Amino acid sequence: MSKKLKVGDLVQIDWCDAYASLGWRTLEEALGIKQPECFTVGFYLGRTKKNEVVVAASWDRDNKLYTNISVRPHAMITKIRKLK
Repeated sequence: MSKKLKVGDLVQIDWCDAYASLGWRTLEEALGIKQPECFTVGFYLGRTKKNEVVVAASWDRDNKLYTNISVRPHAMITKIRKLK
């Protein structure tokens, strides 16, 4: 999907986060743990060999400055959708 995206496109990236648990669990409980499903909305910046890069909050187009940058490894991403 990201090959069709351009810098500055508003996107939603759906992704699965890592999970850690404290306390004792049975094998069945441990294997039944679901990863948290999350999403990030922001302006698309691009991709690297390992990651998709999105700026979640602001983009100063005149000065080419970005803030609140979010980087997600490709393996964590389940869907990328361009928003209108």
